[in-house]
Amino acid sequence: MDEKWNLVVIDTDHEYLKQYEEELFRRYSPFMRVQFITDSAYVEKFFTDRKQIDLLVVDQRSYGEYLQMHEIGNIFLMTPEVEVGRIYPENVKVLMKYVPEEEVFRTIDQKLCSMGLLNDRPGSEKKSARMIAVYSPIGGCGKSLAALAIARKLKKLDQKVLLVSCDAMQSTAAFYPFTDTADEDLARKLQQPTEDTYWTILNNTKTDGISYLKPFQKYLPALHVGMREWLNLLDILKNKEDFDYIVMDIGTVLGPDGAELLGMASLLVMVTENNEISNRKMQKLLQNPDLLPRCECVLLSNEYHSDGLRFSPESIFGSLVPYSTWQEALDDPVFYRIALKITE
Repeated sequence: MDEKWNLVVIDTDHEYLKQYEEELFRRYSPFMRVQFITDSAYVEKFFTDRKQIDLLVVDQRSYGEYLQMHEIGNIFLMTPEVEVGRIYPENVKVLMKYVPEEEVFRTIDQKLCSMGLLNDRPGSEKKSARMIAVYSPIGGCGKSLAALAIARKLKKLDQKVLLVSCDAMQSTAAFYPFTDTADEDLARKLQQPTEDTYWTILNNTKTDGISYLKPFQKYLPALHVGMREWLNLLDILKNKEDFDYIVMDIGTVLGPDGAELLGMASLLVMVTENNEISNRKMQKLLQNPDLLPRCECVLLSNEYHSDGLRFSPESIFGSLVPYSTWQEALDDPVFYRIALKITE
């Protein structure tokens, strides 16, 4: 691209805008001219001459019919509430102003992608999302809690994280801070992906600190969603730039498709317990090495159901000590250590 496109952001509420300024500039300035306007008097002066703008993000106070006198490719109107029945020109998209920051950037990214800007950023190198698999052959060992905790710690390290629950009951969703569910249309599109499946995935995520793929209301077998569909999801997302890491709770069942999914992981977190029954299950798993990935593995021991069995210190990465509540367990230092290991 010989000449940079331009992005103009107008919002007279500077306290609101300043929370986005740094990220907007960091994210888009490599391939767009980015300009911020917060002074209402300057807005009028700015539009005295005819302007050519590729993308305008404007607050409700500054929006008006006068903008039609200028050459503006696309307009995002940030409004605190939807005006029922109001009709806008085709190039105007209305966005709720106080949605989470990630939703704002996702919408801008989607528009820039449709404009062909995010497909070929000058001077930038695409970075594939890395998959972190959390697995255990042992039911009820705290695997789902571990997946959530690791995702949260990665977010603390300024990583963009998507958490996906892959087992039939989507157990990790029991810990989610919301009860929203995914549209069943997503299940159908994961079975037979099309060009718009990517946007369907993003539209079925919810951000609350980290990003979550919403769980389905029904069990996955009822929707014909299995490991093959999660492979399709990973294949779609891995070369996008929405997430640095995709943390996947794989469940306890492991077959050929599950082994293929694990094979895409850059690191495997294996959760076990220090008791005799869990040890027997782990030993049986080790008799089937063809099902395990070749990537690096860290072994996490949950001591909640301990019967006194001890692991040698060199055989495990760390231990999760018992807590009175699962909320307290989320902040155990071992999860921060795992996150550091992942990002090193």
